[in-house]
Amino acid sequence: MNKTLDKVSLGKYMILLGLLTLVPLVVLFFYPEEYIYRESFLLSFLFSAFTGSLFCIYGYFQQEPDALRWKLRLRMSSTTVLSIWLWGMLIGALPFFLAGKLDFVQSMFEAVSGWTTTGFTVAAPEKLPNIFLFHRAFMQYVGGLGFVLVMVLFLPGRKAMTLFSGEGHPDRIMPSLQRTAQVVFLMYNGFLVAGTSLYIMAGVPPLEAVCHTMSALSTGGFSTYTNSIGSYGSPAAEWVSILLMLVGMTNFYVMLQCFRGHWREAVRVTELRLMWAVVLGATMFIALQELPALVADMSFSSPLDFIVSCLDVWRRAMFLTATSLSGTGFGITGPEAWTPAVLAIMIVLMFMGGMSGSTAGGLKLQRVYVLLRTAGLYLRRRLVPNRMIIVPYYFRVEGRVAFDRHLMDEAVGFSLIYAGCFLLTVLALCFTTGAGLTEVIFEAASALGNVGISIGITGPDTGDGALIVEMIAMLLGRLEIFIVLVGMYSAWQDIGGRQ
Repeated sequence: MNKTLDKVSLGKYMILLGLLTLVPLVVLFFYPEEYIYRESFLLSFLFSAFTGSLFCIYGYFQQEPDALRWKLRLRMSSTTVLSIWLWGMLIGALPFFLAGKLDFVQSMFEAVSGWTTTGFTVAAPEKLPNIFLFHRAFMQYVGGLGFVLVMVLFLPGRKAMTLFSGEGHPDRIMPSLQRTAQVVFLMYNGFLVAGTSLYIMAGVPPLEAVCHTMSALSTGGFSTYTNSIGSYGSPAAEWVSILLMLVGMTNFYVMLQCFRGHWREAVRVTELRLMWAVVLGATMFIALQELPALVADMSFSSPLDFIVSCLDVWRRAMFLTATSLSGTGFGITGPEAWTPAVLAIMIVLMFMGGMSGSTAGGLKLQRVYVLLRTAGLYLRRRLVPNRMIIVPYYFRVEGRVAFDRHLMDEAVGFSLIYAGCFLLTVLALCFTTGAGLTEVIFEAASALGNVGISIGITGPDTGDGALIVEMIAMLLGRLEIFIVLVGMYSAWQDIGGRQ
């Protein structure tokens, strides 16, 4: 990959990724008995920093591509972004492997699940030291923003915009790319402080509060307990989780407008309205699955007890909706409590995902809206006279945007490729797990949508074949497929000596 890899940028990112592995060492100030694990993080940093330095030195002697050859620059950005993510996954896995907590494939799986903000785990959280619990959550925190967005804070430059677009970010909040990164970073950290405080007030211990806040904001889902948020048995902690998950699947630009007091511009955004319509509709659907049994129960001592029970049902339904749609993967109940109808709605929600420009996975609600509107326009044109002119549009924060052929083609094309990857993942999991079709469909949707809710397939005893399939699906889902395909194609073309 001599022509389609920006070695200097990759080298700098390697060094900074190494520095990120040192952040969990902060935990040692509060848990000094875990100093025995510091070498695994230090060695990971040294390996990444040394390798990155070699790439930087080698890259300085390489000629950059012609600025006019935009196709080559596009391929270079995709290959470089893909390489950054793959390297990050390796470096994120090394502490687990070097400390002997997981074998190599399991360590890679945990790191991939972390950086892609999926939340699948093959480790028993209760058996992991606190420094590794923080390491997992921190990977999700950084992965939710994206490596490039985080690195732009430290490595601004003319190449940053190409890599920023190559990572799949839809727009810039501010005119300056670095200013965009700073604004998002400040909002993200502000929510971290607020979420941690709310969790502590809900009775969650400080370290666990930090870890759960990082996981919720990044819509990642790593928890400090196997039973996730359900381990606390606290309605307050569940409401805090719901709030943070809703924040995590909301477009950063929309949140910025809310902070600025521009509520009118934010509320009219079509994608935001669709998100709330889906949240309320799915919550009501899931709640209705449980209400008949509640109504049939005549053991309530007073009408107030019945109302409180109805509110509990609504809270659990909203939690399940938020964790599925946002792709967080937190849980308060297990699969045994879900009816087939609830499983079906969860799969649909995992396919849809949150808003574009958020930390959520899935198709994204903007594409869902474009698909629904395109289908509606097609039917309408069949029903109305040919002389009637229909000019569709929708609202973004910037204002009214008209539908065009490019927008429709992008939504349809991506959705078809996404569906194809989903079917391939289902087939691969059928061969590698031997599980039933319903379980495999659910697990595939969860992996590709970066959700992390498992119906029982993924765990410490899962075979390496299934883990590798899920790792590929998680990477495809996080980088929205095209970046991975273009990066792999560019590398293949480069190896073959073609441009």
